[in-house]
Amino acid sequence: MVDIGLPLWRRRLGQSACHKITSAAASLALLACPGLANAWGPQGHKTIGLIAEHYLTNSQRDEVQRLLALPIDPPVPANMADRATWADVYRDSDRNTTKERYNATHNWHFVDVDIEKPDLKAACFGDAPLPAGTLASQGPEKDCVARKIEQFQAELANHHLADTERALALNYLLHFVGDIHQPLHAAEHDNDQGGNKVFVVAGQAQYGDTQHGYWDSVTVARLGSGPGPLSAALIADITPADLKAWRKGGPRDWAMESYASAKTIAYAVPTDTRPCLIKVYGKPPRHETCRQLTKDYPAIAAGRAQRQLQMAGVRLADIIAQALK
Repeated sequence: MVDIGLPLWRRRLGQSACHKITSAAASLALLACPGLANAWGPQGHKTIGLIAEHYLTNSQRDEVQRLLALPIDPPVPANMADRATWADVYRDSDRNTTKERYNATHNWHFVDVDIEKPDLKAACFGDAPLPAGTLASQGPEKDCVARKIEQFQAELANHHLADTERALALNYLLHFVGDIHQPLHAAEHDNDQGGNKVFVVAGQAQYGDTQHGYWDSVTVARLGSGPGPLSAALIADITPADLKAWRKGGPRDWAMESYASAKTIAYAVPTDTRPCLIKVYGKPPRHETCRQLTKDYPAIAAGRAQRQLQMAGVRLADIIAQALK
């Protein structure tokens, strides 16, 4: 069911709660570089990590912490919230130099199912299995996020593997389960790279953003400030019925679920356009033509983003719990 208007927990807290976003936070949300595909941005991924941590048992948290305590490159604080950002940090650590890490892993963060002709197998580069004896972390660059979740979950569950490899699998899972729940990481239209080639602007704002960047950060910023308070509020809104429904299916089902949200909500953008400015990190703002979002679009998008974050957190916990049995 499509969420209409404010997210449910925001309605219960009162509409004034929607104005807690500081101008600084809003400005930061608009600094996303066009062309970068960092699903949800750090706040979204950290929020998912905290939701997942809530649903683990004490013994599962202890085992997760033991694995996260092992050294990793690049170094990121050893907790579920921060490590949920690690796969982006790793991918981008050489994107402006050798691009070895970037080229090897950047396809793993998404599954671009075509909006007009949905074909998950094609979006997963033919869905070929890993070559025999190949670790998921050393797999081919042409793979998709749904398959990488399956591969890394299997490795986390394999106690015959070295702890260092199981820890690496865990670090990827903390991020990729979030990625697959960002609707524009599961769809594309006219080769727009999940909205990275489309610019949008809300209201009378001077500055716009890529459609992908809008979903990465602006929708999350609209929900509230800070992963801690936001995750607590989202957890409080999750019902036993939600948990039962969301724990069904697997990564491929989640990919098509996100695809459906992209088709019916994220891509429901009018064709009306107007001039806008786009901020690009380290460069002067540039002039672009942005699609004008409808008055209702921001609230509807935030409502769907809320549900996707909640589902991602619950499912991440479930995947980890299954692997640690």
